[in-house]
Amino acid sequence: MRDLLITRPRYFYILFIPFMLGSLIVILLTSKSDLFLSLNAYHRPVADQFFFWITWLGNGLIFAVFCLVLLLKNVGQGILGFSVFLTTALVPQLLKKGIFVNSVRPVKYFEGNQSLHLIQGVEQHQLYSFPSGHSVSIFALALLLTFVVKDKRWGILFCGIAILTAYSRVYLSQHFYEDITAGAFLGFLLTLIVFLSLEKWIRSKPGLNKGIIK
Repeated sequence: MRDLLITRPRYFYILFIPFMLGSLIVILLTSKSDLFLSLNAYHRPVADQFFFWITWLGNGLIFAVFCLVLLLKNVGQGILGFSVFLTTALVPQLLKKGIFVNSVRPVKYFEGNQSLHLIQGVEQHQLYSFPSGHSVSIFALALLLTFVVKDKRWGILFCGIAILTAYSRVYLSQHFYEDITAGAFLGFLLTLIVFLSLEKWIRSKPGLNKGIIK
């Protein structure tokens, strides 16, 4: 357990822990609307393009393709990957549509009251804001990558990309900051739970520790 909780993600934590603590402090000290509007006020054309494209890394299709590649290289890791993928795809939807059903997105929240910076070509959703599914997905993928690569120092880069991808959801006016913070933690937590539940069993099955394609 120590290996999963501390040793393997130690480089991932270099960015993840400050990000989570800083986000929690900001959320506690600032109102939901004021924080969003202050962030929405800072925009540049180059940032519009950057966040328009990087947000796709949080798409579930990207995650699924990666898990398929992982399965071809190592069946056991592929099973872990798809287990994480399915868990992090299902749980946020249950939360969105079962518990936080009245949580609306920024465009709907500020409708008729504020003029927001919106980017052309981005479909603006209005409902099911909390938590951010893209943030869940990208942080789950980032931690999964950290667990399976040999050089754990890559965890710093993976977490950095996850933070930027999650923030893109705020920049694109798809979510509030609290949505991506909750999504980041949920993606991290669910990935840990899947690995704690399955990895020991998978390692005990030698037949799973090889790829479909040799």
